[in-house]
Amino acid sequence: MLKPWVKETGICSEEELSDAIGGFEFEFFTACCTDRIVTAAKDRLQAVLADRDRILELRLFGEKAELLFFRSMQGRPFSFRRADEEGLCEIGSSPLGAECWFEIKQKLDIDLKNPPTGTAEFGGKLLRATGGGVYELPIGDEDALVLVKYASCDENGAMHEVDFRMKGFGMMEESNE
Repeated sequence: MLKPWVKETGICSEEELSDAIGGFEFEFFTACCTDRIVTAAKDRLQAVLADRDRILELRLFGEKAELLFFRSMQGRPFSFRRADEEGLCEIGSSPLGAECWFEIKQKLDIDLKNPPTGTAEFGGKLLRATGGGVYELPIGDEDALVLVKYASCDENGAMHEVDFRMKGFGMMEESNE
């Protein structure tokens, strides 16, 4: 039985990947490949799909939904699932025992004192992590990754996170602490 946020699942081959994506609406994608990880705007997807044999996980995401393709090794078909919040209660408004969702922001690891040099390969912005690694993201001034977390609440009201999807990028709110 599918969880309420999972609207569709299936399996597709490498050759069927573009057809499986079809008309899915998204703004960004993250591709975990055997030789790199790419996060970019949707207009850069075809460059990554040209090397689809190297893709192990592909997340197409945006404000409304996420389409996730994944496999354990090259040469195998992809499993996929489409997730969104339609029909789910937001946390705080869900009855005991119900499944719900909530949104969080994760601060991006950006070393503002030591910006990298070079050219971004996928049209994004090059950033340096505080540990020294350089990565590219399709952002302007945003400093956070926005995630939707899905949770199940048991009959005692205890919440358990059970899945998540990527939603986009945003700004962390300033704290008074």
